[in-house]
Amino acid sequence: MSQPALKRGLAAALLITLSSCTSLPDKADRPDAAPLLRQIAATVSGDFAATPAEQQNAMILLTVAAEPLTASSDRLALALTQQASDTSLRRFRLTLFESPTAEARLAGILAPLAPNGGVISECPMRVRMNSNGLSAATDAASCQFGSGAERVGLAKEFLFTGDQIRVADRIQRPAQNNTGDQTISELRFFRLSQYRGWVGVSEAGEWRIARNVQIDTAQGFIEPVDAAGMALGVTVELEHALMPGSDGDSILRLSVVDSQSGTTLARSWTQAGAERLGLATDSVQIGLERDSIP
Repeated sequence: MSQPALKRGLAAALLITLSSCTSLPDKADRPDAAPLLRQIAATVSGDFAATPAEQQNAMILLTVAAEPLTASSDRLALALTQQASDTSLRRFRLTLFESPTAEARLAGILAPLAPNGGVISECPMRVRMNSNGLSAATDAASCQFGSGAERVGLAKEFLFTGDQIRVADRIQRPAQNNTGDQTISELRFFRLSQYRGWVGVSEAGEWRIARNVQIDTAQGFIEPVDAAGMALGVTVELEHALMPGSDGDSILRLSVVDSQSGTTLARSWTQAGAERLGLATDSVQIGLERDSIP
């Protein structure tokens, strides 16, 4: 299933849920939560990548894995693993289940995990669903770590939209001189895309071809070589970008850069998750097809 279809599927499921839950007099009258949990599990699972704006060369990977659900499951456990080349792994478990109150369809618990997999702490989460996706957030007052002057509160929010995951953190420290000390960060992860195909450059009326090249949005670039192992003299770049004028919708941007001068020779755009992408000019041509990610 393409990523736009995944996003539409999640949005459709959430809209159906919202329309069926506009009035929730008590828990017994609610529809079964299991189908919604299965839809969420299928939609949010996968590999995602983000490049912080302030660290253009530092890629952060996020993997979301759903624990198997049975037909009667009333809880969904998501394992989230975040890693970067210069930091240790960060692991969380996000559990979604039917809310015990009529205010929301689902509730959640966020548990940061130690390196050995043990639970460090558990924080209740507010879960909301709308046409943009599913959000789950902690509150700094009920999600705290440490003791005394070292105690901090964590307001952490996840927004799952199908092809993106946005993660926002606000760490709140004890007030000093009547002023709260806060650290705020936000990352936007795009679903990892991987493609395979060919690249050709024209030199003196002849085409040199690099075949079976592979590129993904985590590594972000390749320098293709021909059958003789000679570099084609270009760098091919593939990255996610936000569509101008949209509400956070992403596109894939394919660029070809002269490896020696750094000049951009050609560029094309397509929808995120497209099955095929490429470009063609008098001097360079590229044809790529979406590849499955192990």
